[in-house]
Amino acid sequence: MKLRYQEESFPLVVNPDFEKQVLLKLPLTLTFKLNGGHEYFGQLPTTIDYSADLTGKVAAGGIYFFQDWQAFSLNFGDQDISPYQVSRLGSFPTEFLPILQKKTDSLELTLIE
Repeated sequence: MKLRYQEESFPLVVNPDFEKQVLLKLPLTLTFKLNGGHEYFGQLPTTIDYSADLTGKVAAGGIYFFQDWQAFSLNFGDQDISPYQVSRLGSFPTEFLPILQKKTDSLELTLIE
């Protein structure tokens, strides 16, 4: 799975179980919104059932999923988000961090195969 921003594509390393559920819906363009000064999240338009590997701490470069909100998040900063619990899905390449660290209000990103 890859993430496309403007004309660039970035490979993602994601949990195979989650990837199987999302692959049928690709390509999928989402508006990711800046949240909490450490992440961008995009809400999936369909329900995905995935709540494994729960954690209350997120790390820069990590991809997470919040089941209750169906939110797919890309983190550019380490943060303790307790009492919230999210599933760690995987990671994105460090080359994508500078785009997120600009902290614009929102980004339009497309998930592709």
